[in-house]
Amino acid sequence: MNQYISIYSIFFKKNYFFDESNSKKIKLSFLLFLFISVLEFFSIGLLVVVVLTVLGYTNHFPEYLKFFSNFEKKTLLLLFIFFIFIKYFLQILFNYFERKTLRDLQIDYTSKLLNSYFFASNSSLAKFDHSVILNNLISEVKNVFIGFFRPANEFFSELIIILSLLCLLLFLIDFQLIIICIFIVIFFIIFLKIISKIANQWGRRRIIAGSELLSNITGVLKNYNIIKLLNKENFFLKKISPIFSTVAQAEFMEDIGQKLFRIFLEATVFLIFLIVLFLLISEKQDDLMAKIIQIFIPFLRILPSFIKLNTTLNKMMYALPSALNLQATNNELKNSTTKINIAENKKINFLHSLQIKNLHFAYSEDKKIIDNKSFQFNKNEKYLIVGKSGSGKTTFVELLLGFKKANQGQFIIDSHNYQPSEDFSWKKLFGYVPQEVSLLNGTLLSNIAFGENLNSINYEKSQATLNSMNLGDDFVLDYNIKNFGSNISGGQKQRIGICRALYFNPEILILDEPTSALNKEDSKKIMNDILNLNKTIIVISHDQNIITFFKNIINFE
Repeated sequence: MNQYISIYSIFFKKNYFFDESNSKKIKLSFLLFLFISVLEFFSIGLLVVVVLTVLGYTNHFPEYLKFFSNFEKKTLLLLFIFFIFIKYFLQILFNYFERKTLRDLQIDYTSKLLNSYFFASNSSLAKFDHSVILNNLISEVKNVFIGFFRPANEFFSELIIILSLLCLLLFLIDFQLIIICIFIVIFFIIFLKIISKIANQWGRRRIIAGSELLSNITGVLKNYNIIKLLNKENFFLKKISPIFSTVAQAEFMEDIGQKLFRIFLEATVFLIFLIVLFLLISEKQDDLMAKIIQIFIPFLRILPSFIKLNTTLNKMMYALPSALNLQATNNELKNSTTKINIAENKKINFLHSLQIKNLHFAYSEDKKIIDNKSFQFNKNEKYLIVGKSGSGKTTFVELLLGFKKANQGQFIIDSHNYQPSEDFSWKKLFGYVPQEVSLLNGTLLSNIAFGENLNSINYEKSQATLNSMNLGDDFVLDYNIKNFGSNISGGQKQRIGICRALYFNPEILILDEPTSALNKEDSKKIMNDILNLNKTIIVISHDQNIITFFKNIINFE
């Protein structure tokens, strides 16, 4: 019972999948469903009338159907064929519109969900495992629109047809029934091969686009903090959205092919049945045959409708957890979206020092991470932050970069107060190199000029950052990064991460465990390159071998 209540709430209470801008499409789609159901009802009813008229059983008609006895048999049959042709033509158009509407709604909802993830606060996004995010975007949305809403449309349509045909039977026959069920099933082989070939081609395109989509989403999630720091959410939204459209279009074409096959198969069955009628025009039939015809034709349509009713309901029940899961996700994200007020021309002048006073952060009263600490970082000096795991080093960096909001504390640059979590100009002061540098599949240039459009990239600056990290002799800017950096060494990946941060010319460069994956010799080389930079440097590390490089050491013990 709870499942049916959940289905009711999805359709008739607050809907998380369709907004007001899509309401007209939904209403139009529903009206078309009713119209097609009415056409189906009339086509079956008229078929009974045509068959009885052609076979000479007009004496079985109720008074309101005597009108059809005025037509010649062949004329009536040709008129019915024309009506059936129009019905199937309209049915094809409707199914195209219905599939296209669901496709557009799926793309629209996926874009909105992706937007919610991109602009969610770091603390809210941390509640979701990356695999859950990928599954929601790639599989769960598809399950809802293809596995839930589409079967729901078919369920209500078949239900209307069944009820209307049962009413038709009450008008056409009495209750002394002799039931003869004959099913004619002819597979349209040539048409099947054509549709199968088209579906197969689009299926392959869907697989290719799906792999590309997964690759891009994985790269974005690996670089989420960098995207947030550089405010590149819209760049990656524009990059990924067309791939979503490609996947949806492939599935749309694949599904249309399958739907067309079903329609043409039913049309073939009707055509064969009509040919048989032409052959029987001159034959005499008794009352028993008239009754059989009146029962057989409606039930020929009702029985598969009952089967489909059961099938679609099972599909809806199977996909219902996906719908409820996305509803819960929407509830989780709706109050966590944060957009920073960006003033492109605003710049913070860092001339002397950055002071952090009375910093406090706690998840709860008994879980204090940073308790009333103060720090000062002078321009162009180098600092090493050390401390055991759980001492608050990473949290401090997240507070400093604005990924989290402090419970208490002042962030002061040259006597001016700022709020890191609310001011993009603050974020522009910093470059950040995480412990595990995540590279995107593509050119080295696109990894350095992260989130920049090709026509706005500064090639000289990109090359200069490579040279500053002693990579100019090893790589060219169009070098192709494969499998998120599997074709380069750990040290090179770390240096490219630094190049990425330097490209945006930060005043303060923060590096989290820059030598953790390097041997002693490579650690020494990269530390020399880092410390030669004319920047304020903050390094977080457990590596005892690099302590000698620093005069300013902050201990979080």
